[in-house]
Amino acid sequence: MDSPALNPDSTEAISPAPELPVEAPPAEAAPVPVEARRGTSSWMIAVVLLACAAAFWLRTVSTVAQTFTPEGISFQEPDGWYHVRSAQNLAAHFPHRSTFDPYSIFPNGEILVTGPLWDYVLATPAVIAHALTGAPLEHGVEISAVWSTVTLGSLMPLLVFWLGRFLFDDLTGVFAAWWIAWLPGPLLFTSRMAGADHHTAESFLALVALGLLCRAAAVAEHSNEGFTINARVIWLTVASGVALGACYANRPAVIFLVGIIVAAVLLDSNLAALAAVATAVATVLFIPASGGLWSAYTLTSLVFGVLFSAVVAGAAYLWRQKHWTFSSLQVAKFAAVAVGGLLAWALRPAMFNEIFFQVRRSLQSASAIGVGELRPLLQTVPASKWAAMMSRLGTSWLLAFPALAVLFLLAWRVRRPALTLFAVWSAVMIAAPFAQIRMGVYAAVNLSILAAWGSVWLVRYSKRYWVRVPLTGVIVLFIAINLILGIVQLNTVITPTEDWWKALKWLRAETPEPMGDPAAWTRLTMAPPPGGSFPYPASAYSVAVWWDYGYWVEYIARRMPSSNGTQSGVVATGTFYLADDPGTAMRALDRMNAHYVIVDPQIGGADAGSALMSVPNWVHKNSGQFERLFIRQGKQSRVFLPAFYRTMAVRLYFHDGHAAPPAAGVYAIHSHEVTTLRGTYREIDYERKFSSEKDAEAFARGPQQDDYLVGCFDARKNCVGVDEVPGLKLVFATKGAHPVKIFERVKE
Repeated sequence: MDSPALNPDSTEAISPAPELPVEAPPAEAAPVPVEARRGTSSWMIAVVLLACAAAFWLRTVSTVAQTFTPEGISFQEPDGWYHVRSAQNLAAHFPHRSTFDPYSIFPNGEILVTGPLWDYVLATPAVIAHALTGAPLEHGVEISAVWSTVTLGSLMPLLVFWLGRFLFDDLTGVFAAWWIAWLPGPLLFTSRMAGADHHTAESFLALVALGLLCRAAAVAEHSNEGFTINARVIWLTVASGVALGACYANRPAVIFLVGIIVAAVLLDSNLAALAAVATAVATVLFIPASGGLWSAYTLTSLVFGVLFSAVVAGAAYLWRQKHWTFSSLQVAKFAAVAVGGLLAWALRPAMFNEIFFQVRRSLQSASAIGVGELRPLLQTVPASKWAAMMSRLGTSWLLAFPALAVLFLLAWRVRRPALTLFAVWSAVMIAAPFAQIRMGVYAAVNLSILAAWGSVWLVRYSKRYWVRVPLTGVIVLFIAINLILGIVQLNTVITPTEDWWKALKWLRAETPEPMGDPAAWTRLTMAPPPGGSFPYPASAYSVAVWWDYGYWVEYIARRMPSSNGTQSGVVATGTFYLADDPGTAMRALDRMNAHYVIVDPQIGGADAGSALMSVPNWVHKNSGQFERLFIRQGKQSRVFLPAFYRTMAVRLYFHDGHAAPPAAGVYAIHSHEVTTLRGTYREIDYERKFSSEKDAEAFARGPQQDDYLVGCFDARKNCVGVDEVPGLKLVFATKGAHPVKIFERVKE
């Protein structure tokens, strides 16, 4: 998509695009440059500010009661607890930041796995408030974490209005503001009150960085002298680089942003000089923040972006001077990418291995991916693909997908570098959630702007009032549906229950301090040298807990979990929970030096869709060995196999580790496969109850029997009987309907 100004086969210069007729569809003319239009109407500004207020309302109204609880502030993201803990430690030693957290997991501790910027965003207001008023630092960081994500989420409508306005027109910007204000999906979920995680900042900074680069290209391309780089373009490009560097300092793993820029430069050489400056500025700014996880990958990608963009800028100038063919320039650019990629592979093979691993993982079924946010979009909702699309993308995709196709055709025809960059950016970001749903935090921006562009096309499609009004009503209905879907999504609670709060507070108050001194919690701690290890005191121990709840144990109980949100320690912890032999289970605890064990309704198998059934995948076992889903009498039914009742998790949760005789009959169950438009499942067509597992097994394995299995229908009624679990003693249990239990490791 090289602009004619840099095309060796053309001497045509770019002139400002003509005014877009009200009736014309977007494909008939280039979007109108901002410089050629009058200022934005005051009513439009008011409508956009109202969209910001609506975004704020949605992100708080459903969450405020979940956030400010009688037990304390409850953060709405599991990883948010980790960020608040890290920011509190930073605030205690501001501006110095620990690079190692001995409390994050035991026995090895953990280097801080996120970039430093988000910690400073959370800690700085608390430090200022403490200096001015003496307000407690820890509580100040908590308050900052409550409002930071919702503030960024509420500013998103203003940013997409700005981007949609100069790429297309004012009305597109207005519609985009309302589309993103209520759009359901990962961005809404992470940007709600007390989200506290860094994902909203990722999306915000990526939007600013790539948006400013689009703006720089838009300013340059509307010069009467063709694509001209002037002082304003340079400042916009530098600002883009600053935002890009901030985005990497927030989360170094977002190397795909450089990939988007490189892909756009491949299609349009006009962007090369701008890309070289932006990535160079980002590289310089990221260097002080480097040193953590993925930093080497980040620097490699940034350096590649700088070198490739600079080479393309020089090559385009040379080709223009020599009047060489356009096709030969394209070949040279792709050759440069290939050579640079091979060189990067030679220098950082681990980076490419990680990329290939992520690609392979995205092709797996959801049942094989233990982390919900890493599952493909179409496998995140246990229903139809339509339900998955609507719950994760709202109604935006109905307009955004066709608009993206039109955008590529338009960008190719009018040869605007800004549109080319936005088209590549949109294609990558919209495709990404279909590999990992967490990428929806970025896709929301592009979906909103493209859906807004499609909305404007529908509104302007006809001069006739009787057509325009119903079409406008359809757009309003689509946005209203998003509001309903968003409210449903935000009512999903993933915070500690009252029982969890009580259990964790008991753990903090009634168990020994693992570091020997409570002051160790706020101590400034530097990472040990490569190959070294942190010198834990002899008093250190872990608490066996599944990784979903590890950061709760660290923050609320101030104890060291055996596994956490990075999925470290899951194999050892999962081995314990699934063990059917007490000896194997106790040896697993001893390897982790776990003095306490936590079980709750999820890991104990009591709740439908329990976390216990995610454990087998982590320890290379099949969840079908423990539990299966069938259709029984027209309804979905869980069938629990004997191995389910013999796991440590179930024996501890339901029987407190005591011996338990069979409490119900055992079934021999026959099923057959049924295929419908909604998918394939198995339906129970025969079941027979036996008094013992042995009798049921004998029947199921009898002559001419096929497709039989032995199991029970009630997780709470042990139908096979289990022996006592020596070595663990129940020391605490809440009294609610969904109790959380804590066991202490004791020597037999």
